Amino acid sequence: ELLSEYESPILKEGFVFDFYASNNDKPIKVGYRFVIQSKDKTLNESEINEFMGDIIKKCLDIGDVEIPGLKLWILQKKIYLGIYLLNLE
Repeated sequence: ELLSEYESPILKEGFVFDFYASNNDKPIKVGYRFVIQSKDKTLNESEINEFMGDIIKKCLDIGDVEIPGLKLWILQKKIYLGIYLLNLE
């Protein structure tokens, strides 16, 4: 429900593309896809990361939510930022 009601000026579409719930106490798994696009310009990486960061924070604030690959995504962003900063010197 949180993701279905999420609003952003760059969010063109968001929808569930995969859903799995077993009959026992195992976790429910939901795959959600976002289509983001600006009407005015090409989005830069910073704008995309800000959007994704907000979505991730809202999901994690629910509690008892895990996002597979999140640690890798954060690591990639830190590596990218480090390379970017090195190139500025």
